[in-house]
Amino acid sequence: MTVDFTEEGTLRGVPQDVSLCVFRILQESLNNAINHSGAQQFEVRLRGVSDEIQLTVRNCGVGFDAVAALTGHGIGLISMRERASLVKGTISITSKPMAGTEITLLVPIGE
Repeated sequence: MTVDFTEEGTLRGVPQDVSLCVFRILQESLNNAINHSGAQQFEVRLRGVSDEIQLTVRNCGVGFDAVAALTGHGIGLISMRERASLVKGTISITSKPMAGTEITLLVPIGE
């Protein structure tokens, strides 16, 4: 498998709780993608934009029904949402069967 990682912008002075949240959501996103997407290539983009961190994880795998997954028995996606809310962040999941998945995390790091 291949992970194409891109970092943009300034990511200095990020609070430890935010850093850990971003890391854990990245970890869970890649773990889910590796185990369920069937894809061999993944794209990760980490951006520092003004007072916000943006993390995007994409793959072109089999995709899934995101609404059904969030109401199902798995805890991975639910725990990612809970982690994001703990640091006042938001997470969006865009996925369609046979069309891949994109997970985007936005976390404020301003005052």
